[in-house]
Amino acid sequence: MTTDLLAFLPGLLTAIGGLVIMILGAFRAKKQVVVPSTLLFLLGAFGVAIWQASMPTSVAFSDMVRSGSFASFLIAIIVFAGIVTTLVNQEVMQGRRAHSPEVYAMILFAITGMITFVSSNHLLLLFVGLETMSIALYVLAGLYKNERHGVEAGLKYFILGAFASGFLLYGMSFVYGATGSLHFQALALASPEVTQTLFFRAGIGLMLVGFFFKVSAVPFHMWTPDVYQGSPTAISGFMSTASKVAAFGAFWVLLTPISFSVDASTQAGSGSMAISALYWISILSMVVGNLTSIAQQDLKRILGFSSIGHAGYLLMGFVVATPQAFTAMLFYLVAYTLMNLGAFAMIAHFERTFGWTDASMDQLKGVGRIAPRRVALLSLFMLSLAGFPPLAGFFGKYLVFSAAIEAGFVTLTVVAILSAIVGAFVYLRVIGQAYFEQGESAESQSVDPQKGMGWGMVIAASLLAAGTIHFGIDALMPWPSLLDWVNGFM
Repeated sequence: MTTDLLAFLPGLLTAIGGLVIMILGAFRAKKQVVVPSTLLFLLGAFGVAIWQASMPTSVAFSDMVRSGSFASFLIAIIVFAGIVTTLVNQEVMQGRRAHSPEVYAMILFAITGMITFVSSNHLLLLFVGLETMSIALYVLAGLYKNERHGVEAGLKYFILGAFASGFLLYGMSFVYGATGSLHFQALALASPEVTQTLFFRAGIGLMLVGFFFKVSAVPFHMWTPDVYQGSPTAISGFMSTASKVAAFGAFWVLLTPISFSVDASTQAGSGSMAISALYWISILSMVVGNLTSIAQQDLKRILGFSSIGHAGYLLMGFVVATPQAFTAMLFYLVAYTLMNLGAFAMIAHFERTFGWTDASMDQLKGVGRIAPRRVALLSLFMLSLAGFPPLAGFFGKYLVFSAAIEAGFVTLTVVAILSAIVGAFVYLRVIGQAYFEQGESAESQSVDPQKGMGWGMVIAASLLAAGTIHFGIDALMPWPSLLDWVNGFM
């Protein structure tokens, strides 16, 4: 039992932390107590996850839970996203309902679900983790209940998320009906006579629908820009990164042995079917996400549509399905988390500093002359999202594209590069709006634009900026890099 508890210790810490914050909220604890308490539990979970990541993969709770190596590494990324979100939220949400203790409890419960999702070695536990994560995120998405966009975000996310969960559950039942087991290992060892049946393949297809919804892949992406726009900005950043990491991690563990173990040369197995589906969905996500972002005027909608494009880049790892591709996908997940969290954090800061009611491109006009250093930080994250060297986004794209080229996916890579160029135009347009466009929005605000960042925002922005720069050049340095560590998981 002790071994089992240690294996799931990060999840236990965040779950207990959520309960403690709820109790503190019941006694009307102040922010000075709630925020440090939340950070204490998250830092503990992060430390444990990093420690476990250096250990080989092991199972616990009757082989239902994975820990160590790959799973713990993903947990560390998720918890880090939670730490940054807490730091940003405690500053930008001062004086609003979204700053209540229940918000921090929901962040902790969402992370608990994500940890369960990533750590699962059993379809039932995977579903429990998914629902725990989803319910907490539904609440967080609808925090602005007195605003039209906030109500729309919460309702749309809840309804569409419920449909996606239903597809996933139906898929699990089909797979169980075909194989008689819910354990990942048993599914991976199923005979070709089972894996090539229509029943099994339909189950895998239905499960993929739930996966595509969580990662905002086309054609299950329509909720993304609306939910990101209506949710509190710091929460939007958390949803766009942590939930993607959890979804990609869980389905990597599940689908890699199941869907790609079948001989694709037969063109009849579930493996070839899954690869073909992922191939076209990856292309559609890259093209639709980047092209649609051109027409957007709201910064959060721009990042929402661009996240769809980034989901396409990440899906290339599943399509290529080589150790190099999986390594590239892991690295890209780290880079995406850093730069996307940073972009949302800076937008949230500008909303509070300048009193923005929305984060439109017009609001951004002229801000570069008023707050040059803060816009420089936003520009850093935008350039990394665009894939400019020597930033983490460039190196992540380079690794993914190189893996695809070496595996012979030339057409897929060409589409990815062209889509990345379109995306770069969008990000550069945001930077140009801040520095080169004339506007009076910033000067006309009642809030003093010279007001500096609070301690939480300083720490969060510093960590994200340092990580974005460091991981762009880390692999070129003489010391052991993140890439070397990730390679050890393969």
